[in-house]
This record gives sequence, structure tokens and C-alpha cells, in this order.
Amino acid sequence: MSESVVTESVLNTASPAPGSVRNPMHAGGSDLRMLAQVEKWMAVIREIDREQQELRFRHSGARRNSRE
Repeated sequence: MSESVVTESVLNTASPAPGSVRNPMHAGGSDLRMLAQVEKWMAVIREIDREQQELRFRHSGARRNSRE
């Protein structure tokens, strides 16, 4: 995921939904939207972690193979 997409997503998440600020009845919907956003971020973090682990595994495998 590119840095600009992540930055845009952070900025969009940081700005509150206009209706929820003025109308407490929308607060539940806002909570659900925030939960959905958190779940998306968790998925992004897991994906990045998987990619980093794959790179480490490949790199350590390549290093081991070059020593043999």
C-alpha cells in the first residue's frame, strides 16, 4: 500500500462525520464506522507484517544458500 493512500486514509479517519457531531442519534453509526475503519487498519497492518516476514524469510534463505 502506498504512503499517499495511507496518509489520505488517516486524514479521512481523523475528520469526524459532520452529522454525528450535531446529532447524538448518529453517534451509534459513527461508532460502527470507526470500528469498521479500525478493522481495515488491522487488516492493513497484518498484510504489511506478512510481507515483511516473507522478505525476512527470503533474505535469510538466500543468505543460508550462499554459505553452502
